[in-house]
Amino acid sequence: MSRFPLWSCLVVLASGCAGAQGLTRSDAPGYPLGQPAGEALRVDGESITGPSSALFLSHDTLRGQFQGAPIDVSLTATEVAGSVGNRQARLTLEQGEDFHVWGYFGAVRVDYTLKPDRLEGQVGRCRYKLMRGALGFLGERSCGGPLEAAFRVNFPAPLFKRSPGESASLLILALVNSTPTYSTIISPERRIAPPDRVQPFGPRNR
Repeated sequence: MSRFPLWSCLVVLASGCAGAQGLTRSDAPGYPLGQPAGEALRVDGESITGPSSALFLSHDTLRGQFQGAPIDVSLTATEVAGSVGNRQARLTLEQGEDFHVWGYFGAVRVDYTLKPDRLEGQVGRCRYKLMRGALGFLGERSCGGPLEAAFRVNFPAPLFKRSPGESASLLILALVNSTPTYSTIISPERRIAPPDRVQPFGPRNR
C-alpha cells in the first residue's frame, strides 16, 4: 500500500484543500519565525530578515547570513547540502507517514521527526517535544538545564506550503534562533568570541 507523504498532508491542512490556489509567494503576508525571546526574524516571500540576519530563500537555495554566520546551501526534496558558518551542511530528508530530518546543519546536529500533530527530536544541544498549532509549536525543550515546559516557536501554517528543503531549513533556523546578539550553536568557534569580535558577513552574490 502506498504511503501518502506527510508533507502533502501538511499542505492540505494549511491550505484547506489540495487544489486550492492561494496567494503567490510575492503577494503573501510576512510571517514571524522562531522564538519570541530570540532575534525578531520575519519571512517575507523569498526574504528572511532580522536585526543581524539577511537570507534569500527559494525552492532550491538558501543563502545569506544568519546572526552574522554565512549560509549557502542547496535544497532538494531529499537533501540539504552546502555550508553553514565555517562547516559543511548535509541533511537527509525522508518523507513517508512521518517526515524525518537528520544530519548536520553546520555545527548543529539535527535529528527530528515531524508528525501531523507534533515534532520530536534534537536540534543542536536541545531536545524537543512540541505540539503543532496554527501559529507554530508549543511544548517541552531540554538543553541540559531545567526543563522548559512551555517553550513556544513561531512557525505559521503557510510555511509548511514551502518545499520540504525550504521548510526543513526554516524550522532549524526557528529552533536555533534563541540568542538575540549572535548564535552560539551555528559555529563552535563563535562560543568563545564576544559579540563585538564576531565579524559580519554579507549575502553571497552569484
